[in-house]
Amino acid sequence: MSCNLCWAHTLRACFAIAIVSAVQAAPSAASEPLPVSDTLVVTATRSPQHPIDVPMGIEVIDRSEIDLSGATQVVELLDGVAGVQVYDLYGDGRSATIATRGFGSTGSMNTLLLIDGRRVNNSLDIGSPTLAGVSVEEIERIEILPASAGGLYGEGAVGGVINIITRPVGDAGVFIEATGGSRSFERYTASLSTGMQAGSGFRVFTEQRRGDGYRDHSAMERSLAKVTAGREWSGARGFATFSLLEEYSQLAGALFAEEVAQDRKSARNHTDFLDAKRELVRLVSEFDLPLNWSLNSELSWRRDRVDGAIEFGGMPSLTDQFREQVLFTPRLVGQSPSVHGPTLWTFGVDLESGEYAFSSVLGTQVAEQDHAGLYAQVIHPLARAWTLTLSTRAGTQDLWLQDGFTFPSGERQTDTLWGGGAALAYQVLPTTIWYLRLDRNHRFARVDEHSGQPFNPLGVYRPLDAQQGLSWETGIDWAAGPQVAHLDLYLLDLTDEIAYDSTQFANLNLDATQRVGLNARWDWRHNRALQLGLRYSHLHARFETGPHDGNRIPLTPRHQAAAVVSGAVRSFDYFAEWRWYDEQRVSADFANQFPALDGYQTLNLTLGWAAGDWAVKARVINALDEHYSGFAAVAYNPATFSNDVGYYPAPERTYEVRLQWRMR
Repeated sequence: MSCNLCWAHTLRACFAIAIVSAVQAAPSAASEPLPVSDTLVVTATRSPQHPIDVPMGIEVIDRSEIDLSGATQVVELLDGVAGVQVYDLYGDGRSATIATRGFGSTGSMNTLLLIDGRRVNNSLDIGSPTLAGVSVEEIERIEILPASAGGLYGEGAVGGVINIITRPVGDAGVFIEATGGSRSFERYTASLSTGMQAGSGFRVFTEQRRGDGYRDHSAMERSLAKVTAGREWSGARGFATFSLLEEYSQLAGALFAEEVAQDRKSARNHTDFLDAKRELVRLVSEFDLPLNWSLNSELSWRRDRVDGAIEFGGMPSLTDQFREQVLFTPRLVGQSPSVHGPTLWTFGVDLESGEYAFSSVLGTQVAEQDHAGLYAQVIHPLARAWTLTLSTRAGTQDLWLQDGFTFPSGERQTDTLWGGGAALAYQVLPTTIWYLRLDRNHRFARVDEHSGQPFNPLGVYRPLDAQQGLSWETGIDWAAGPQVAHLDLYLLDLTDEIAYDSTQFANLNLDATQRVGLNARWDWRHNRALQLGLRYSHLHARFETGPHDGNRIPLTPRHQAAAVVSGAVRSFDYFAEWRWYDEQRVSADFANQFPALDGYQTLNLTLGWAAGDWAVKARVINALDEHYSGFAAVAYNPATFSNDVGYYPAPERTYEVRLQWRMR
């Protein structure tokens, strides 16, 4: 019996024992349960709730941690979080994939990314969602839910949910910042917020970023402008946001091993680029209703146009991509009395409509898609220390697509899937919460996944099946004084997992896969001068059936760890972060026949000084000057007329210096 199978049977047995114990156990009336933490979180329920009511092991990166880190991009904040993997092609966040629970290259389709609760994933195509539309300076906190959440969020919330929550309009002040660094890196940000005066206010924000990049032909330039206006009435609140993001990126492409050895800064492609314009309009409203109920809704419109060039057959091929989406997400949240405390109810609808078009030398793809999800969740106190959470969801996707090869006459596919989950939480001690969760998840194939299928000599194709999964999880949250700890074990079984197979140059439904893992974290905020943090993840991810039975799933490091030491003494603050990734199979290597991607470690250091309205920060990224590749994939090598491993070398030691001025 394989070690992976032992893990699975052992974990299933633990779950069964835990369920029986939960049914038989009786709560103690002698001890009054006290909250483990006072932090309110929104990701697990889509409304602000106490952690005891959300048994999911959410990790929060708050504003103080963001300031100490000195990070200038979101991916830097997420790298090192237990259960989260970041694959950054060029080391500056513009081409990064964020994955949870070992989804590697398909992380952007299996990890749901939210900004203030709004989906930023591309539901039409496989392109990674851009996080350039939110600046680090705008962020209030980040909530990371490294667990399946298909019952509440539906499509794409397979490995977890990451919710970036921005600062409210009510924070008045002026902020100006200038950053300079290695390889001609420049970043300028400025914001002006009036605060909420006489029930209304607004905020204007802009960011400009440019740099030459670590490798040849990897320069980038980005411009972000955003305006947010808010209004408060008696029992109602609302705000509107408009943002415009323009970015230009040169794409150096992957290098093969001999090219990396010769010059890791060189470019394989000297003509590839992307030139994007992204527009977003967002309207949010909140209405207080009688009897502790509220009606919240969001209407957003998004349009992306991306022009570019991709080398094909030794010649640059011009590309044009268009994406337009409209989302409407009303939800009703309220409470009802019960014997052991209020019961929380959430009812909601997620509606999305989109259009997509992509053209290149290979032809044109066009698609129209409508998606509707209806969900409900109830959190009910069973006893003084027990809480039960139940959720259910029905999701329907109607897709019409047409391309020049696979579906030249057009193809319509309609899928309806049911999901849901259950969770049980028990406050063992005033400092400790134990929970058990079950969640059914799914994701639909994207347009370009349907089109890029294995060659069929009969010319007969059908759309890919939807991916479906079942996740089990148990964990413990503990907090005592300045210390907080978390431990969870999970088992995730998937059928028809969707991925790209480089040996067939096609997307397909994989045989059954299984991921068994562990996440652990510990934080100690001794005082303002000393704060410590440790993170560790273990992941066993393998195929369960088929020709690859027993093989490791690509881009799933068995071990992953991080450690942070930070604090502030008088006018100075410091931050040191160590990260380690174990070796892993390269993307698309399902047969496990190519060399593994080597493990690596990095050390990032930040030192800051502040006086009055002024602050200065200096950073050293990859202080150990580690030479590594953060991502690698199986790719065709024209020099050998065969498949090989293409690497994306990560930047060497990098320096940044930042000057800030803030007036409140």
